[in-house]
Amino acid sequence: MNNSDMVMFEEKEIIEISEQYRNIFVQYAKTYKHTFESEFVKAMNTVVREELSAGSDMTLGYYCPSPVKDLIIGNVHRGKILKRITKRSKPDTKYGFSEDGKMAVFIHLPTDYNILGFVLYENNTVNYVCFQKREEETEPEWIAQAEYDGQGRIVRYTLGLFIGFRCSEIQQEIYTYSDEGMKYVVMWDYLRANCISQINFLLHHDKDGYLIGFEDLDSEYWKGHIFEITPSKRRKI
Repeated sequence: MNNSDMVMFEEKEIIEISEQYRNIFVQYAKTYKHTFESEFVKAMNTVVREELSAGSDMTLGYYCPSPVKDLIIGNVHRGKILKRITKRSKPDTKYGFSEDGKMAVFIHLPTDYNILGFVLYENNTVNYVCFQKREEETEPEWIAQAEYDGQGRIVRYTLGLFIGFRCSEIQQEIYTYSDEGMKYVVMWDYLRANCISQINFLLHHDKDGYLIGFEDLDSEYWKGHIFEITPSKRRKI
């Protein structure tokens, strides 16, 4: 197995990268400090179609940009898009899409939580700005960035979690590709200097390009073992 194209980070590199994205996200929080709600309303005015998702515990619900987190991390669920609403339906996120088909806004349900957000597009980067309306003031909940290459493939997904206007944690996923599709995934989490985690995965596809399994490259115990993905959850990546 050739791991030459696998991304690996030293602790020092993770700290440096996390600070870079922390600064980006804090700048967004400062920029919209007094205009979170008006930016949301402006984006909401472009909405021509809405969808609801249910059964997800991912940050952005069903449409979370991470293409693999629910497949390779235990007890993470993407959920589904509701085709119709019944008394049994328990939607967790509402999405609003503009005329060009792009997501414009999202609202975490139930609406009593007052957690909502808008989406910003810039070249090959998509930024998701989520905030919570409080009685005292409106504060950022989380801000995320998805980066794509010239072929439209996601190459990096970064999430910044906030406490007030302080970005308290950075999580990042990096994806590299081969002719078969996505080949390696590295996930790291930075909370503070002595609290850093990193996991590396090798993905396996079938002849049709569907992701069928993965290897945990950091585990000596499971070295060489392919964790199979349930057939009903397999998808092309």
